[in-house]
Amino acid sequence: MRGQPPYKPNDQQRQDVIYLASLGYKPTAIARMIINKRTNKPIDKKTLEKHYSYEIEVGKQRVDFEVGKTIIEAAKSGESLQASIWYSKARMGWSENIDHEVKGNVNVQVIADFGQNEKKSIEDKTKVIDVERIEY
Repeated sequence: MRGQPPYKPNDQQRQDVIYLASLGYKPTAIARMIINKRTNKPIDKKTLEKHYSYEIEVGKQRVDFEVGKTIIEAAKSGESLQASIWYSKARMGWSENIDHEVKGNVNVQVIADFGQNEKKSIEDKTKVIDVERIEY
């Protein structure tokens, strides 16, 4: 008596597993979405791991690569200002903050909100504050 013929994945199923893995689906959920063409039932997690280990491992990296490549090419070509801005901020460390250097004495009045929309000026105590950066 022979057992069932071995499961054979097709190219579309491999692409589906890559896509599902790139979206963050867990292997158990991916297995439920891959249908064995011979039985018309979902495969189990063990079958998924046996036949699709590579697709699960590289799914997210492959999609990240494709998206990153598209962004970089759009930024380099000048086709997308948004891509250029994103790249300059995310990868080059640029920002929209403006740094000002002030030399000499600076008088600062601090207004604080103490609740119930009551604003008071803090003038009764003087403290020296070492401020490296003030953002607006």
